[in-house]
Amino acid sequence: MVLIFVLSSQEGGVLTGSGRLRFGIEKLGHFVVFGNLGLLVSAALRNSGVHGTRFWWTVVICAMYAVSDELHQVLVPGRTPTVYDVAIDVAGSIVGFLIVRYAADSANRKRSAKESAEAARSHDAGVARELDPR
Repeated sequence: MVLIFVLSSQEGGVLTGSGRLRFGIEKLGHFVVFGNLGLLVSAALRNSGVHGTRFWWTVVICAMYAVSDELHQVLVPGRTPTVYDVAIDVAGSIVGFLIVRYAADSANRKRSAKESAEAARSHDAGVARELDPR
């Protein structure tokens, strides 16, 4: 959040020049920075035990910060707040949430497969003991 605040405090934006390339880089920057924020917020909510509503909380928290960031730009010379930037920020935060979700689901599948394999080995060892007449 500090990085976002510092970047949005730059007069006239961080990049110099004009044109489509600058526009694209600025919008990609919004997307990536808020994607990271969404990732961090989602991971924090996951680690704190929030379930079921984690997606909505991630979106609400990141959207509120995006709006406050755009309002902050009213005070910075050469900066113009836009609803379009808020939409890009929210889209980035959703992608950040999805990355955490995918990583967690992947980890759960691996853990589940490992537990299943251990249970099968344990079961096979028990059957082998039962069949051994000694």
